[in-house]
Amino acid sequence: MKDPTIGILITCFNKESYIDDAIKSALKNTNRIIVIDDYSEDQSWEIIKKFKEIISYQMTENLGASAATIKGLELAIKHKFSHCILLDGDDVLAENAINHYSEIFKKTKANAIY
Repeated sequence: MKDPTIGILITCFNKESYIDDAIKSALKNTNRIIVIDDYSEDQSWEIIKKFKEIISYQMTENLGASAATIKGLELAIKHKFSHCILLDGDDVLAENAINHYSEIFKKTKANAIY
């Protein structure tokens, strides 16, 4: 059974060719999605902004994947995500993957899955 408090955190840097597919695959799983753009130099941020149903944030400078992930986790806590599935901007999730991850969260003490 899907836990409605599980969210997906996508970090992105210069993934304009992939970020649309990453977000769409996440939306097939949940509407609790945070996308952090690590100050991309391509059109990634413009693509991300088109998705009004997600939480999106652009870093003010490129600080790397770790800083983008930390910012995303801060937002996940603020928005009361119980757990996070972490995704890179060039990854896609299988439809209903969140159900599988929900079972893992129930069986383990993990707070995030990457």
